[in-house]
Amino acid sequence: MNRKTLIILVCLLLIIAVGFNLYQYTEINKLSNQISKIDTEFKTEILRTASLIRQNDIKLAFENAVRLDTLSKFTSYYKDKTGFLNYPAIIVTDIRNHITLSNEIKNKKEISDLLNELSKNPTDQVISDRILMLLQQD
Repeated sequence: MNRKTLIILVCLLLIIAVGFNLYQYTEINKLSNQISKIDTEFKTEILRTASLIRQNDIKLAFENAVRLDTLSKFTSYYKDKTGFLNYPAIIVTDIRNHITLSNEIKNKKEISDLLNELSKNPTDQVISDRILMLLQQD
């Protein structure tokens, strides 16, 4: 191999490596944007659930809580604290129990206010535990 061929080969490899790195960068950016969008949607669903509970529209709150539970598996919060974001599934169960037993949710305003707070920081375990405790009261 002469020197000119070697330089061309090295340049080609360098161009391929830079191209591959740019491709990876754009894919990571897309994924990051999707996760950010899901996180925002998750927070919005928490707020919607809070509003529906406050309005005493329990069946719609249940449907919303199901969406909340589904979204929770794809948020960055779920990945950050594995096993921590189990409260959406418990909220679904608790609301379903209220519907099945025809029980009215007590402390609607407090639960709604706490859900509003939780939407600001979905990983706040103290607030989520308090919400679950209030939902489980008969």
